[in-house]
Amino acid sequence: MINHLTPTIAKPVLCDVLPFTHVLQTIELVRNSFDGSEVVYTQGSCVKFSMILKHIYPTGKILYDLSHAIFEYEGNYFDINGFANHTKNHIPIEDYGILSAHNSMNLKYRVNEKDKGRVITRLIGTIDKYWQQKDLQKVIHFVNRLKTVTECVI
Repeated sequence: MINHLTPTIAKPVLCDVLPFTHVLQTIELVRNSFDGSEVVYTQGSCVKFSMILKHIYPTGKILYDLSHAIFEYEGNYFDINGFANHTKNHIPIEDYGILSAHNSMNLKYRVNEKDKGRVITRLIGTIDKYWQQKDLQKVIHFVNRLKTVTECVI
């Protein structure tokens, strides 16, 4: 006998068929959590927003092009507005080194000599990787990042 007093929770069938709908629902919750969220997460905190999504959807990737971070999940690209445009300039943020990428987006970015050496070594490895792939655009991009890092000291 079914107890009519026990509430049943509907299973989100659409999310099972189209997993990206769950990501869109999450984005909507964050976007509606405070006024101005779209401005915050499109004008300086896009990486932080992508980090929130990465925490919730650990199999996704944060992609960055030195202008805007987006989140890739199961072949779809997202930002605070929902679906996002992906360009060939968006590359995995790990190629920057996650901490140096995050810090370099803040105007307060400064590194001590020990950290600077690690960041430079990582950037040189990334430059070499793209050089071997003959991706000149990314080589130039990371050479410019290297120049910026070498000028940053405490």
